[in-house]
Amino acid sequence: MKPLLCAILAAAASFQMLTAAAPDPADLTIDENIATPAVPKKAATAVKRHMADLAQSFTRHGLDATTCRGGEVVAVTIPCSALFPANSATLGKSASGILETIVPMLKYPTMYKVIIAVHSDNTGEAAYLDNLTADRANAIDDLLCKLSATEGTNIIPYGMAADDPAATNESVAGRAANRRVEINIVPEWQMIDAAKSGRLK
Repeated sequence: MKPLLCAILAAAASFQMLTAAAPDPADLTIDENIATPAVPKKAATAVKRHMADLAQSFTRHGLDATTCRGGEVVAVTIPCSALFPANSATLGKSASGILETIVPMLKYPTMYKVIIAVHSDNTGEAAYLDNLTADRANAIDDLLCKLSATEGTNIIPYGMAADDPAATNESVAGRAANRRVEINIVPEWQMIDAAKSGRLK
């Protein structure tokens, strides 16, 4: 068998093994989704460098972007007020311009997993906050799919309500900080494979 064909068949078999063993992201908690897939030590340096560059790109576009999970994941934080009117799950006019910087990630679903978490302050009934944040997460998912002209198979939306505050809810500023959208960009298997083989740019 020719070497090129052998390499193609080996890559296909490797992909089948990875996808067969991988759990469905929709069945995972947000913490589990952010934590998986794990990046092996051989790929870690290249993945961290790539994700640091990605975070800087988001920052240049005016977004609040940092890395987490030891530098392997990019976290973008957007105030809910920048995307939604108060107490509404309908995206405002400026939302497309803000979220379009995420669109390139959606075109490479085997490179990136995009986790959307919408948070609230603790003002209101728990059921209301659950529904509001879930509806907002789904609205962002829908807009990203529309902007990217893809099905957004690598997007996982979560409505977090008031369960994970970033600040105190005892002040106006703290409640404003808690009303936020966090978009985590997680490396997927193709990026990890490229990093291991030295092909990741």
